Amino acid sequence: MAEPGPSTRSIHAGSVPGEDVVPPLRRSVITRFDTAERFGAVMAGTEEGYLYGRIASPTVRETAAAIAELEGAEGCQLTASGMAAVHAAIVTVVPNGGRLVVALQTYGNSISLFRDFLGPRLGVDVRVVDVTDLGAMRAACEGGADAIYCETIANPGSTVADLDALGELAQAAGARLVVDSTLATPLLCRPLEHGAQIVLHSATKFLNGHHDVLAGAICGLFNVRAEVEEFDDGLRVPGGQKLHGASLDSFGDHRIAMAFAVAALRAEGETEIKGADAAVISFPEFFQTLDSVVER
Repeated sequence: MAEPGPSTRSIHAGSVPGEDVVPPLRRSVITRFDTAERFGAVMAGTEEGYLYGRIASPTVRETAAAIAELEGAEGCQLTASGMAAVHAAIVTVVPNGGRLVVALQTYGNSISLFRDFLGPRLGVDVRVVDVTDLGAMRAACEGGADAIYCETIANPGSTVADLDALGELAQAAGARLVVDSTLATPLLCRPLEHGAQIVLHSATKFLNGHHDVLAGAICGLFNVRAEVEEFDDGLRVPGGQKLHGASLDSFGDHRIAMAFAVAALRAEGETEIKGADAAVISFPEFFQTLDSVVER
């Protein structure tokens, strides 16, 4: 039997034989327990179950499992926004006083979070480097680093990072490679197969694709996921999510789950270039071209 294609994978990701084809929306944020003993066991973590929507919910976990499957990850956590996912992941793997090497070609708000918050407030040595200059990236990691942060396809400049080279560089520096793969989606690239340990998404964009959800996702390998869970008292919520309150609500989560059915079509449209010829230009050149058109 042939391997399933991207459409099939996105439609069936996270599905369980015998369960509903359309994942149900569970609106309640509180779970009813028949006995105090059962409540105590779930509270203590000795039995599986749900307590409160900010900590975990079945609807959100089902969608997280689907995204993890698409990324080839051991686990996934959903957050209230893409920036919440960025913050949760980085504060988990970069300690106070640590070093974070960041690609210059990175979403502006992410750089602001690292440089203006993690740097001055948590004492993190934040080094912003051109991701296309591997020599400069290597130099920034000299003496060791805790994490290297980049984007598969940069937002908004569309620079494509050499993930394989960055993965080797991170391994040599004892760093974790954290990749924001929002614009690529797991249908175009799976960074965990190229040396990354953590993959992030602003699920607001291509994972949802309908302009009606604000959400983020954190996917990772098991060893990183274990550290992320430990960071938050073993409750499997990265970056102190249960304490910081960056949990995704069930309504937004359900919208993402429904959007998976046409995810492959969105990915195809994203990569299709209409017209006889196409040229790759840099972001500044794009705006120069745009300005000249406006002037005319």
